[in-house]
Amino acid sequence: MSNSIDTSYLNKYNTTDYTSLFNSLPRTNESSGGGLTNLATEYNSIRSGSYGKLLSAYYKKMNGGDSATEAMQKETANRQLAGSNASSLKSAAKNLSKVDFSDTSDAGKEKSLKAVKDFISAYNSVIDTVDDVNNKGMLRNAVWMTNITSKSAGLLNELGISIGENNQLSLDETKWKDANASTKTALFNGRQSFAEKMVYKASQLTNHSAEKASYTASAYKDNGDYTKVNAQSMYEDLF
Repeated sequence: MSNSIDTSYLNKYNTTDYTSLFNSLPRTNESSGGGLTNLATEYNSIRSGSYGKLLSAYYKKMNGGDSATEAMQKETANRQLAGSNASSLKSAAKNLSKVDFSDTSDAGKEKSLKAVKDFISAYNSVIDTVDDVNNKGMLRNAVWMTNITSKSAGLLNELGISIGENNQLSLDETKWKDANASTKTALFNGRQSFAEKMVYKASQLTNHSAEKASYTASAYKDNGDYTKVNAQSMYEDLF
């Protein structure tokens, strides 16, 4: 009796009835004399990739075609973009924290104005892109960042910086130029200042982005997230 594979069922790959595909695979009946032959046939099917092709076709249909792969790619791209914006925010916040607001020269005023505009632009970019990320760590830090901003709303408003309904910041340049330098210094300079807190949160966002993007496709789940079992991930799953 020949041990060659009956490949007639492979011609059915385009069908949507995957049950018939699996039903057509050879079965082993240990009570019959053909048991060893069927085992050899099954083994050859595995080696030839027949099983893998069938499983791939079946799960591709069950997962909505290429949706899992596309979700992974989209999630990775969104995460990397948000991480890049967070890195820009970190730099902008650092620059703002180093500005000498007591310098009332034209050059000093222009420098502070540019620094605060760069910070606001970077901050808004993070808020705009992090919403598209399916990442608990990044989303949590973004929420903490907006909460810190909300708590500083009074002082920010004194400087001409307002918070919109979508958490985006906007600047009244005239009000900024007329604002008290000591208020700017108190808010943006020194340890535990608003700017330093933004540096820290931006760093956390960047770290989460880099960590998640480093995992391979084999570790991803259908929604684009990945499977990672450690103390941190178990803690995050509680919330």
